[in-house]
Amino acid sequence: MYYIYSQATVDGTVYYQISTDQSGSKAVGWVKESAMSTHTISDTQKENKTLYIKGTGSAYSKPWGGSKDLVNVNLAGSVNATFAVKESVQVGSNTWYYGTVNGKSIWIHSSYTNVAKETSTSLLGHLKADARIYVDLANQGSYQIADKANLTNAVYYIKQEAQYQDKTYYLISNEASSTKGVIGWVLSSSMDTHTHVGVDSKNKELYVKGTGSAYTKAWGGSKNLVYNLSDYTGQMFKVNKTEKVGNNVWYRGTLDGREVFIHEDYVTTALGITIDQAVQIQLKAGAQIQDLNYNTYVSKEYGTYDSKTKTFTVTADLLNVRYGPSTSRAVVAQLSKGTKVSVMSETNGWYRIQLSWINATGSDIEYYLDPTNFVNDEKYKFQFVDLSSPTGITASELNAYLKGKGVLEGMGSAFITAGKNAGVNEIYLVAHALLETGNGTSALAKGKTVNGKTYHNMYGVGAYDQCAETCGFNKAIAENWDSVEAAIIGGAEFIGDGYINNGLNTLYKMRWNPNAMAATGTWGKQYATDIRWAYNQVSSMYNLYSSLGITNPNLLIPVYSK
Repeated sequence: MYYIYSQATVDGTVYYQISTDQSGSKAVGWVKESAMSTHTISDTQKENKTLYIKGTGSAYSKPWGGSKDLVNVNLAGSVNATFAVKESVQVGSNTWYYGTVNGKSIWIHSSYTNVAKETSTSLLGHLKADARIYVDLANQGSYQIADKANLTNAVYYIKQEAQYQDKTYYLISNEASSTKGVIGWVLSSSMDTHTHVGVDSKNKELYVKGTGSAYTKAWGGSKNLVYNLSDYTGQMFKVNKTEKVGNNVWYRGTLDGREVFIHEDYVTTALGITIDQAVQIQLKAGAQIQDLNYNTYVSKEYGTYDSKTKTFTVTADLLNVRYGPSTSRAVVAQLSKGTKVSVMSETNGWYRIQLSWINATGSDIEYYLDPTNFVNDEKYKFQFVDLSSPTGITASELNAYLKGKGVLEGMGSAFITAGKNAGVNEIYLVAHALLETGNGTSALAKGKTVNGKTYHNMYGVGAYDQCAETCGFNKAIAENWDSVEAAIIGGAEFIGDGYINNGLNTLYKMRWNPNAMAATGTWGKQYATDIRWAYNQVSSMYNLYSSLGITNPNLLIPVYSK
């Protein structure tokens, strides 16, 4: 920085004579006006006050100094250090102070000083009606009154406090920041405050009790109100952050499409349905179980038997299949007229038939439906893993696991892309594909060629029980999944849109949809009828997680009412 103490005009061009000192005794020479950036400078004012270093900016040997005027003072390491001010000048509209800090005399811009000693804090607060809000603590004559300025009945973040004239002041803001959304300084006694700390950022699923309110901020006032929760009784509240205000826990999450805060007293972990009620719903849904012991029987009176082929053809309009050779045994399936089944043996007028998929009993359903049977199992708790976010596994790690897995070998990168695009855990996608395709060897996985293109289906999308292969291929053709990679990536979008990002973000929920049962009394959308489906999906996920050393993933465990 140079001082300008005289100017001259030559042939219409203005020149400045510059000097390294303000008196002009150390002249350097003449410079064109257009070659300089200039500001007016006031006379030096004597000062005798104490300021405090913010910890930002730089110190100089001159006001408005340049890089050659820097003084070696570590301002960043001098936060709240006392700055004894001796002089000040105005450079343009900017105030510069000259004084001593840490034994060195420096010039520093006013914006890098505070009139009070400031420290970081983390509070939330409500303003009292008569609270005074100051923009500048040093100018106590200029303030707003909270009530008149319409600033009451709202909660404010407090991230900075200051000691000024032996009193504590809080810097209030509309944002969780000491620099953004700032309103001003308030005397601590003019506010009601609580400490404010983050507890965790884990995803949780809670349910609205139907009392209280939801707010835009924790401990919100009437101006922060979003919902009266009586309109949302029983609805799921998808939590993404937990905070503590004083001794009170507040949850941040999504309710009815909006991000809100709800006090812990107004939510519960329990679904509004018991296990017994859920079992009855699943019985009506036709839940299935695979019975490879073939303990299934039909009465020989309602069909014809072919001794050459050892098959039985149903002649009744609808024939009950029972779990034993008696009408007193439970009905586990029904066969329509014309259905042909293989006969294994005959017992007292009953044929024992080959029928691997049957209706599950209530006790069968209850075992696989009740989360408490699995939450403490190192392996099978993985059916409760949150599947809505990727894990960060690498393509090479996935490829090592996929080696020898049929058409899925070498597809690690495709699964990672699929997970990112669909917002789905890529380890889950691998596990799902391995189960659906028999480790990459099924007909749907290997593909079907139509008009020179080979179409694949890796997740069994559209492969309904009654037409698994045909319907699965038709879906692959309709979606143009004409490569293994396309089927992996495209099918993941279906899983993400249809299930994971639609509230069914665990294996357990994809199978049982507990939220639909609680909210509607029906089974809602379910990925499979097999009651062991979620249970059977776990092995690949568990093995992959274990290989990565992830043994404690985030679990979303539903709690049924008692």
